[in-house]
Amino acid sequence: MIKIIRPLQSGFNHQLLEQNRRFYFTASALLGIHLQTGEAVLEFDALRDAFECMGEKPLPDMGMPKPRGEFLISGSFFPPGKQESTEGWVRVKIGKQEKKLYVFGPRKWRNGLPSKSEPFTSMPIDFAHAFGGEGYKKNPDGMGYKDGRLPCVDNPKHLVASPGDTPEPAGFSPLNPSWPQRMQFQGTYDSSYLQKYFPGYPEDLDWHFFLCAPKDQWISGYFQENESFEIHHMHPDIPVIRGTLPNLYARCFLNHTINRKGELQFSELPLNLDTIWLFPEKLLGLMIWRGVIEVADDEAEQISHVLVAYEDRAHPPRTHEDYRQALERRINSDDSLLNYFNTEDLIPIGAKCAMELLQESAFADDEESEFSKNLDAKAEAIRKMADEKIEEAIQQAEKAQADIPKEVQESPEFKDMPKLDLREQLKAKPKPDPDVEELNKKLETLLPWITAGDPKKIQLKKFSFDKIDKMMAAVDELMEKKQKQAKDEIAKVKPQIEEQLKKAQEELDKLPEDEKEGMADQLKETQAQLQQALDMMDMDTKKQPKAPLPRINAEEIIAQIGQISPQVTEADKAHLEMANFYEANLIGASMKKANLEKASMQKAKLTGANLSSANLEMAQLSEVFAHLSVFSGANLSYADLSHAIIQEADFSGTQLFRTNFHETYDEKTIWSGSTKALSLGTDEKRLKSEQWGEK
Repeated sequence: MIKIIRPLQSGFNHQLLEQNRRFYFTASALLGIHLQTGEAVLEFDALRDAFECMGEKPLPDMGMPKPRGEFLISGSFFPPGKQESTEGWVRVKIGKQEKKLYVFGPRKWRNGLPSKSEPFTSMPIDFAHAFGGEGYKKNPDGMGYKDGRLPCVDNPKHLVASPGDTPEPAGFSPLNPSWPQRMQFQGTYDSSYLQKYFPGYPEDLDWHFFLCAPKDQWISGYFQENESFEIHHMHPDIPVIRGTLPNLYARCFLNHTINRKGELQFSELPLNLDTIWLFPEKLLGLMIWRGVIEVADDEAEQISHVLVAYEDRAHPPRTHEDYRQALERRINSDDSLLNYFNTEDLIPIGAKCAMELLQESAFADDEESEFSKNLDAKAEAIRKMADEKIEEAIQQAEKAQADIPKEVQESPEFKDMPKLDLREQLKAKPKPDPDVEELNKKLETLLPWITAGDPKKIQLKKFSFDKIDKMMAAVDELMEKKQKQAKDEIAKVKPQIEEQLKKAQEELDKLPEDEKEGMADQLKETQAQLQQALDMMDMDTKKQPKAPLPRINAEEIIAQIGQISPQVTEADKAHLEMANFYEANLIGASMKKANLEKASMQKAKLTGANLSSANLEMAQLSEVFAHLSVFSGANLSYADLSHAIIQEADFSGTQLFRTNFHETYDEKTIWSGSTKALSLGTDEKRLKSEQWGEK
């Protein structure tokens, strides 16, 4: 398996393209940027926001090579001033490329004329609101085709003028790969293809197939990383978003064998910025660089490591040797998590590393969080309770001393005893503790500013999880020392009280019998009160077995990212690319909108599972048992469902481009609205045409 090394700001995806019996390793490096500041953001924040903006049928980047650049926009129209509107427009300009769309409220045809637009406060700019509809191959998701409606999103250069108009659907977002706008580039799939090229792509595949934007969003060549941009009316509070791409660029290095002897070579794979994807409502832009290299097999086994970085053109580029050393540090390091989070050598000079961004995110809200407030309140309550207990113990002891019979208190022996002032001993203001000061010095050495009282100042940039053990050991050492000191202090106080009780008893014994009788009960009560005070001051010094501190293993954590536990019951919108669900029990699991691209789900039990709108592209689903499962709206392109058992399931609206149904058993399953699979071993007796909603 190829090991990926990257900063947490940069996403990375690799695909293997087989065409004409040749194999191509395609590397995609992704960087999310803030559209106003130009700063890079953490990849998981960028992807979370991006998927929220993509709508109910997300079409993420395929990670395949693109012969030229393109831009995409996912978002909505917002009328200026947050007022209701019946119409408006959106405009996007990137570099020299510009595109404008008109936006209308819902309309219908009445006697051959458009009705008035209904008012609205926002309108998604997607193909569901563009011209199209059931039966219209260029956009079956749209509106206006033989349904009496007009599109809400329209092209100002070709507005729908009559019920019979059939214009190109207008939009900024990705086109479905099964639509003719893209299928025209797919190549020829015939008997010759099956004999010569299956399961790869045919010889005449045009890589323009992998461009997913409408054609008027393509550019000549690739982006230069410094293009200016403008976005109009696609943010609820900012009418116009203007800026310039931040002049950042990605770099990719491969560690790979170059001959049969297994000799390793470390070399750079050139990248082109071929995709700019904007999400205005989130003030987010995604920049995607791509590079392609031919490899020997469909697993790219000659590549062992991929190292991804990004730089700023404002600074001199790092050398090939700089990155070779960066790879060596991580391969040979005993502190892999430190190198995983502290990635200064993989990001521009002066840029914030992942730990700093995580820290900023944790304290983004200047106002104290409710969680922190609860902790503070709890700590204050504990302090108050402790003070009350100490005061109670002091009062008990003072009362006991006051209740000692007068005759005993006036005896010479009692008067000679030193006065015991518990209040002074227990409530005296503590002096600076040299042991605590020494601990603070140790902690500061391990993690600067940790003792400052302000978590925002902690320098997580140099944090290593291995330091946790050292920090806990230092704390444990102090605790043991203080427990011993406390035990010693109590040992000093207890004998004094016990001596008072003993002396009081001795003095009582000296009294005449007639005087003893009246004072015995009083003395017993005093003894009980003093004993209670002793018990309250006593500490349980027995050693409690400490739970071992969990060890943090970088390799295990990183491996688990790709091999999620099979016992999943809630994974809505999760990113589970290449996850391992082999023979997993996923009965009743909710995985709506989850990204399960290339997931391994062979022989999984999917009874009652909900995978609606999930991305299952290239997923391995052979021999699954899918009874009453919901796959509606899912992308199953290139997926393998051979030998699967599908009963009473919902596959409506699924994308089934080149899906493998070889010897699949199907019974009472809904297939309406699905794109028909290419018949690669498909059993037509089991997947009958009427199941697809065809007449």
